[in-house]
Amino acid sequence: MTDEVVSLPRTFRPRFVIVAGWLTFCALFAVASYFVLYATLDAPTWVLLFFGLLIAIGTGHGLIAVQMFAAFDERGITIRYSRSKHYTWSDLKAWTQWGERGSTFVETNSGEVFGFNHWCILPDRNAELHAILSSQLGPETKGPRAVLPDWLKSLTGR
Repeated sequence: MTDEVVSLPRTFRPRFVIVAGWLTFCALFAVASYFVLYATLDAPTWVLLFFGLLIAIGTGHGLIAVQMFAAFDERGITIRYSRSKHYTWSDLKAWTQWGERGSTFVETNSGEVFGFNHWCILPDRNAELHAILSSQLGPETKGPRAVLPDWLKSLTGR
């Protein structure tokens, strides 16, 4: 945790290099799959469809990553991954970081818990994110009252 002051508005987007690398990998994987599976090995149709599906899912995730962001301003937080959501600061109750360099989760007054996508909030951006959340919501919630999604609570037994 730092005492760093971050001025608002602040927007976190995926780094261009990461998204471009992901989409380039998908394209190279598609070309390599075609040449190895179809042209060289004459693979059965189901194998071609399986790899085609993997390529489509990877490319789709990369295209979603192109438009995602997490924006913070004086009014609240706007998050866009596959859909947009806006929360005012008064809608939010507490926040917690899971692990030393792990995910950050925020809880709303209605009990909804959301996290920040790792494509936008990389470990080196955590200090900025935590400074914003600390200034708007107060200190991090720790211990048994930590903010965690239900699936993570069931895994950890909290």
